[in-house]
Amino acid sequence: MKKIKFLHYFVIALLLINIIWFLRYIYYQPKFHKLFFNIAEVQNYAPYKDVNFLVDMFFYLLTIVGLFFIHLGLYDFIKKGFFNTKSYSRSRRAALLFVISGSFNFVFHVVNPLFKGRNFFELFIGNDFLILVLGIGLYVLADLVQNGNVLKQENDLTI
Repeated sequence: MKKIKFLHYFVIALLLINIIWFLRYIYYQPKFHKLFFNIAEVQNYAPYKDVNFLVDMFFYLLTIVGLFFIHLGLYDFIKKGFFNTKSYSRSRRAALLFVISGSFNFVFHVVNPLFKGRNFFELFIGNDFLILVLGIGLYVLADLVQNGNVLKQENDLTI
């Protein structure tokens, strides 16, 4: 149980770091500082019309929400034991958010630059693929928790 508690605290720290990074990225995005120095550029400035920025922020927000569900699932593991339905459903939601975020962001970061004529080997898609693999792994873990929950209920009924 000490390892689960350590993982829980680690996920809380990771969640806080990602929230701070998300807010910093929105505030310090390119050309944002020019609003304060040159008023004439304010009329031509439209940062939220950039498709890459909006897609990155949306999928990064999905990843942060997934981390929040992992936090809640680990909290349920600590309070109610490993085999319970709440931790299963929260882990499955987090896995689903990670798979959606990782797969769609992966496709977007591969397809969009290729249409613009960039070389495939210049792309960095490691983080997107990592989130996708973590989501699949968490989904498998959630199914193991569900199977353990069913076995625990059957064992409790036979005794």
